[in-house]
Amino acid sequence: MTARKLGRALVIETSYRYAMDQRSKSNSLDSVPNWYYFTDSGDDRINSLKGDRGIWSPKPVRKNGVDITPVIICTTSPHRSGSFDVPWSDIVERAEGYAIYYGDNKIGKSSHAESVVGNRLAMNAWQLQNSHERQERLQASPIILVSSHGTSGPGKGFRRVEGLCAITRADFVLQRDTLSQRSFRNIRFEFILLDLKDTNDSISMDWINSRRDPNTTLESDLQYAPDAWRQLVNHGASNLERYRRRVFQRLIVPDSKQKLEQGSELASIRDATISFLDGRKYDFEPIGARITERLMQSQGFHYKTAWITPRSSDGGLDFVGSVDLNPLPGFQSSKHVIVGQAKCERATSTGGNAVARLVSRLRRGWHGVYVTTSRFSSQVQREVIADKSPIILINGLQVASIIRDELNDSGIPLLDYLNTTISDFRNMERNIDPNLALLI
Repeated sequence: MTARKLGRALVIETSYRYAMDQRSKSNSLDSVPNWYYFTDSGDDRINSLKGDRGIWSPKPVRKNGVDITPVIICTTSPHRSGSFDVPWSDIVERAEGYAIYYGDNKIGKSSHAESVVGNRLAMNAWQLQNSHERQERLQASPIILVSSHGTSGPGKGFRRVEGLCAITRADFVLQRDTLSQRSFRNIRFEFILLDLKDTNDSISMDWINSRRDPNTTLESDLQYAPDAWRQLVNHGASNLERYRRRVFQRLIVPDSKQKLEQGSELASIRDATISFLDGRKYDFEPIGARITERLMQSQGFHYKTAWITPRSSDGGLDFVGSVDLNPLPGFQSSKHVIVGQAKCERATSTGGNAVARLVSRLRRGWHGVYVTTSRFSSQVQREVIADKSPIILINGLQVASIIRDELNDSGIPLLDYLNTTISDFRNMERNIDPNLALLI
């Protein structure tokens, strides 16, 4: 008999209630999803997953003539990091798709770190995952990384799913027990968190339970696996980097969503603006300042333009403003300097060097705004996100949309709007320290 297919799944970055006395009885406990319900197989022969120690696995299953470990659950306990029991700290970087995980050895367990049950399981999984033989990779255990983290922070009684992992490296390390001050050998594992976009960031329990079922084959189990795992099995670990989970990939606005449809109202506004400024692109700087002002204020921010810089001595900054995050009545520390660049460009996309130049001018506590009539390439966006640069990117589509809103509100023609904006903001020209914007 084969385990029933229930369609249940563990969802990445979701916290589950982990209560030993509430196994599989209901889909939620205290309004939190029930771990035992969602890992239940619907078959009395196959119990829910436990994960009640650092590195845990269900009992081995014989398939294809060999005993395999169907899945391994590695649990990290952030609420215990730095304690006597757990003097080290695991590292989980979901956004960048990797984790550093310390194995199960402790003082008094074993002088041979690789002989500890949990470490032995993980080492075997690492060897099989990185094998050159497809049949061995087919036997390899998928690793589910979870943390004892509830809906409001680290703590017992919860399991948060951090990701589906493969092991990329295992090193023997010396660690020191805080209480006894004695050293012991352990294993430090490096995990790659796999991209699960094809399964909507979820790990199918039908896949895991099929691997736990002795009546199925490893090949038939693979049909329920996410694409990243199938790629590992079929093509080997050398291609894993392509399937690393990177959250910022999903934050990137593709080129197709930045384009203005040819002949559309927005395209006409953008093109007419560029043509109007032909030969005097510097006059886009006041327009960029107004675009930023409108964007910030429309979102409820207490923002105002302080000044724009003279054309001949802007030092890489075209306009300066400030935003007050706590205006009723706020402390001075709630105000932040906003500095910006504005470029009227016909190029397909803005160059990364131009954005990097603005980022290089930012001081501590400053935020940047880059306004362009063009688009931002995926590479530029990727660099901004990866470097965590405090900068707002405003592309040509947004510029045209904001100008259209301004025209609808004012009822004046485009050229009159552009001339008025340039004149009004040129009267605000100054060349002083941007920090003085906090006093205006």
